[in-house]
Amino acid sequence: MGSARAVNRRYISDCVPARIRMQASAGFVSASALGMACGPALAGLLQWKFKIYMVTFNQATLPGWVMAVAWLLYLVWLSISCKEPNRATEVNDATQNPATGKSRKSNVFGYFGLCS
Repeated sequence: MGSARAVNRRYISDCVPARIRMQASAGFVSASALGMACGPALAGLLQWKFKIYMVTFNQATLPGWVMAVAWLLYLVWLSISCKEPNRATEVNDATQNPATGKSRKSNVFGYFGLCS
């Protein structure tokens, strides 16, 4: 489940200017280490047991609920703050197949012949 690490590293390499790339990478590594250190401490604080309607919150489920809320907040923050960067050179929407001369879409579905 290290996809967030791969996505963040890819974002740093693609979108952060070269002059501050080392600083951004160091900040990411520091935040990861802080999360690995604080995670077990936070789980130790979540040793409560209560029920809301039919949902039971206890020491086994409460860390999962906290992380679900944290990831949801992270998703909302990403959708608001992160924008797709402008590319200096754009790839054409269609590429031409040299064998047939027909153009095909340059996405996964077009590559596998699933879209025309």
